[in-house]
Amino acid sequence: MNNQPAGKGNFLKALLIILPIFFVFILVFISLLLKGRWGNIGLIEIKGPIYSSREYLSDIKFFEEADFVKGVLIRLETPGGSVGAVQEVYQEVLKLSKKKPVVASMGNISASGGYYIACAANKIFANPGTLTGSIGVIFEYMNLEGVLQAIKVKPVVFKSGKFKDAGSPFRKLSPEEEKYLQGLIDELYLQFRNVVKERRGLTEDVLNEVANGKVFTGESALKYGLVDAIGTMGDAIDELKKMTGIKKEKIVKPPKRSVSFLKRILGFLDDESLLNLKWDGGFSYKMVLP
Repeated sequence: MNNQPAGKGNFLKALLIILPIFFVFILVFISLLLKGRWGNIGLIEIKGPIYSSREYLSDIKFFEEADFVKGVLIRLETPGGSVGAVQEVYQEVLKLSKKKPVVASMGNISASGGYYIACAANKIFANPGTLTGSIGVIFEYMNLEGVLQAIKVKPVVFKSGKFKDAGSPFRKLSPEEEKYLQGLIDELYLQFRNVVKERRGLTEDVLNEVANGKVFTGESALKYGLVDAIGTMGDAIDELKKMTGIKKEKIVKPPKRSVSFLKRILGFLDDESLLNLKWDGGFSYKMVLP
């Protein structure tokens, strides 16, 4: 026989129903209260010469697809790099900047290819003494013809076309080859110049002043409109917080990728490195954004 009062039993049943609803309400209330106050900021660090885009493209893609990341900081410490690699990183950062806020922060140096990539961000920060700019393209090689003649060595070259060994260290360039190679440089330079013009909104007069290979300090770059603000990495993060509405941020880095010990030792022998470091015959040639 159950001696428990009917009223008490009904109260317990009601309590079991109301308590879960109450807790759900509290959780929803807290979520709404904190919405827009907490959030993650992704960090991509680009350091040293850029001869490969592979790792950076993977990191950018990760943050592009990560819904929990509200904005991305690109930290640049680079003097530049290979044209193709730099352009690939630029294009992917540009895509990312159209989906979520991206701010570029320059450290000691972010010149040439580094500045090229920074142009893809929504805003660019530089320190007063940051070295940036160096808008241009360079192709250089060594002419060893005199050395070979001194040791009485004569190279023998078989080629499929007259321009196939243009820039060979074994001989001087012909006037036709000089014109050909200069044409390549001019075309690549125009691509760089157009990116700066479009992304920074500079006039032709200002472009003529800054897009000639000169390096600028952060302060001078601000005067010319090459950057948006003078500030540290912390200032760039604060700007991202304003752009995303975040009050309290957590910095998130891309996931680390495991690399085998053998690849660490022989990494310079992978296909991409060979393409970047060697050109026809194994001599070191680079067409770079220096």
